[in-house]
Amino acid sequence: SRSGLCSVIACEAAERWRDHLKRTTCPRPRSVNVRLGGLKYASRRLRAMGWGEDFAAGAEPLPAPIEKRRSAVSVDTAAALVRACEDDRSPRGMRDRAILIVGFRCGVRREGIVNLDFSDVGPGRRLTIIQKGGARHEIPAVDDEVLGALGQWMDWLRVNGVKDGPVFRGVTYRGGQWSISKRRLC
Repeated sequence: SRSGLCSVIACEAAERWRDHLKRTTCPRPRSVNVRLGGLKYASRRLRAMGWGEDFAAGAEPLPAPIEKRRSAVSVDTAAALVRACEDDRSPRGMRDRAILIVGFRCGVRREGIVNLDFSDVGPGRRLTIIQKGGARHEIPAVDDEVLGALGQWMDWLRVNGVKDGPVFRGVTYRGGQWSISKRRLC
């Protein structure tokens, strides 16, 4: 039958396209299935509308999908960022230096850094990070550089009356004095 032939052509074209993707990009099976799902749906719709029997045959030469590549900051760039914060002796510089060092030295993402509370910085070189989704992760052996930067920032906060809550907060300079936000950084 005509519709059966159309289905066979569409399936063969989809399989050729899948094999082409596998050879050129080596994607995960789920990625291939996601891309094939759209092709199969479009093929069925066009067949139902009577718009060409070998629509799927034209899909083979499509270019491989572009995948996002994430790259980490180089060691030199990270060192330059930390040095820039060291040159800024203001509370913002102290805070930003502590954020960068915790992030780079402990491998903590943004969510973990901004969710850090005073109670999460424990005795015995321990740091508890709240990850995305609310899971808690303990970093048992924090190095001296992290403790020094974090301790310097937290000491400044304590001197200025902040003893609990979020560690990393906004600070502004108004009227000759520093104002500390009660809210955590976003």
